[in-house]
Amino acid sequence: MKKISPLKLCFLILLIPTLLLFVWTKDLVQNNKEYLFLNKDLKQSYDHFVETFGHDDQLLLEIPKLNSDNNQTLQEKVLATTGKLSAHNIVSWTTPADTTRKKLPSEWLQFYDEHPEMDFKLTTKDSLFLVVQVPNINDKEQILFYKDMLNLPFSINMAGMGYTNYHLNAMGETIQTKLFPLLFILTLLASFYYYRNWEITLFVFINSLFATMIGLAVLKIGYGEANILTTSVPLINFVTTQSLSIHIISGLFTYQTIGLTYKRKLTPMLLMVSSTIVGFFSLITSDIIAVKQFAITSSLTLLITTVFFMITWRFILKDARFDKKIMTPLNLLYSPKFVTRPMVYIFSIICLLLAVYAYPRLTTTVEALYFFPKDHQLVTSFNRIESSLGGTPKLDVIFTKPDKADFEQTDLIKMNNIQEHLKNELLHRFPKVQFISPASLIKNANYAYTGEKKIPESSLAASAVLSQVPASLKSGYSETDQYHLTILNPTIPTEEYDKMLTTVDQVLKQTSNEYKFSFNGLNYTLMQSQQNLVHSLLISLGLSIALVCLIVGVSFRDFKKLSHFIVSNTPPITLTIAVLYFTHTALNISTIKTFSISFGMIFDSTIHLLYNYKRPNLDSNIFQQAVLNPIYLSSFVTIGSFIIFGFHDFVPIKQFGLLLAFLLTLGLFFDVLLLPILEKGKTAK
Repeated sequence: MKKISPLKLCFLILLIPTLLLFVWTKDLVQNNKEYLFLNKDLKQSYDHFVETFGHDDQLLLEIPKLNSDNNQTLQEKVLATTGKLSAHNIVSWTTPADTTRKKLPSEWLQFYDEHPEMDFKLTTKDSLFLVVQVPNINDKEQILFYKDMLNLPFSINMAGMGYTNYHLNAMGETIQTKLFPLLFILTLLASFYYYRNWEITLFVFINSLFATMIGLAVLKIGYGEANILTTSVPLINFVTTQSLSIHIISGLFTYQTIGLTYKRKLTPMLLMVSSTIVGFFSLITSDIIAVKQFAITSSLTLLITTVFFMITWRFILKDARFDKKIMTPLNLLYSPKFVTRPMVYIFSIICLLLAVYAYPRLTTTVEALYFFPKDHQLVTSFNRIESSLGGTPKLDVIFTKPDKADFEQTDLIKMNNIQEHLKNELLHRFPKVQFISPASLIKNANYAYTGEKKIPESSLAASAVLSQVPASLKSGYSETDQYHLTILNPTIPTEEYDKMLTTVDQVLKQTSNEYKFSFNGLNYTLMQSQQNLVHSLLISLGLSIALVCLIVGVSFRDFKKLSHFIVSNTPPITLTIAVLYFTHTALNISTIKTFSISFGMIFDSTIHLLYNYKRPNLDSNIFQQAVLNPIYLSSFVTIGSFIIFGFHDFVPIKQFGLLLAFLLTLGLFFDVLLLPILEKGKTAK
């Protein structure tokens, strides 16, 4: 009976567990709820805000009018919409009939025409609008709810945080359903093109595919879900394991046995993985929950995978003896003859100075709407609704009295004056800004009944008017010892939001001396939390560099090699920071993690080169076959894998992949071109 080759045996052993893990993790769901992207302090503040003013997510819903629509068809559409809401146990909403006290859609439009100063018009000549209070529902219910709403027999548009999360979840799922299969096919073909041997190709592929399943399993066991950040964990495990497999294959066809291969390559491979794990785990310093989850799952996944394969390969391949196989040399880069060691040091210093200049000037993009293509359903829906209603909540301001007493009628009038002054200041830069507050609700209700848009003079009259406001509208504005003001505006860039925040802060400090005020709300807490990302970048990157340098120092016990490592590995990071600034590319929650990750991954090729440079009289053919070839091939596969992310429509995913590919390309470039010069003190080919 013909003996099965060890590579084929490894494929057969891993095939069934890979398929079983695939089936088991197939139901892994996406969860991009807002709390995952808040830091600890802001989450506590927002949780208190929610407890006080309610947890419901406000959904704005538009029913566009058709030329064929009449009173009956429009009423039927509103009835069908509210019927869908009721079917999902949503019981709080406001229709034009609730605010106008009229029955027919034509009467709704006439009412708003007769009251042109009404802040929010739920009927226009082109559309009807509903304001829906969506309770906190789990992810599966959320998916079913929004899918069901979009399946209405007529067109609707929606805007709200829950609806945004629905599309974020859908974007995360496309990584697994579209990018992963494309990645698997391309890497399989690339491996076969190089090795020209299906046995070797399938060995490398099954290892990487099993590693992907381990990544999915860790996510399911640890959190039972994935998010827009942790979705990339299986991919990173895939490319890292593929690099290890490539190094093992090169070692087997150079040294012929797994024992000798481990003797020559195990140390640099373990150092390579250790540095990558350190890069991932350094992100644990972030206060943002989703980033912490990524740090834990990515580092744990890679640790489990590496230990598994190091033991498995040693056991399965222990008795095998491989014939020497000379692979095609992949030398594509050579150190230029005119470059000297001082020039390399000067270049490294210049990159550092550019990064020092650029770092404090980096900007972040926080608003999720800017992450989607302009023609995406979410973006077009938001744009239509915001152009008519004025926008969605951007900032909540909470006023209290110094003695924590209740707000009286005189306070209500004073708060109205403060609001009017604030609104006048904001209108210069934000012409569509709107307010919701006890004062604005009372003024609009009074305007509807008396034709005068003002607060009644007596407290009894004001209370009577407020009681006529639909409960779904005044929910969250009924606290007597706190005054709640919500500022609404169309979606704006982060820089503009900062200017809005500064204006509000300055105006209130000048006009509300009698009251204390604080900022809160979901949009505000997300903005504040993610604007700390640049600070998180500095801390995690610094920790990553320190720990990786410690690994290098302990491993080689040679200060010169440590200095060479720093000089050749920091320019990709510092140069990229400068490039981001000079190309006006803003950071986001996904791209922020690339720096810490890439520093660990850039080190992969460096450690193999440094480790082999110290070996005396190393044969150039062995160096080419066992060191350079796997460095080039694994780098090409890894860089190509991340470039595939550049084809995704979602901006954070696209930028994460392209930025990481750019960093790794620079890392390979500097390792192959500059490191030999530093090590030998002269040009090395």
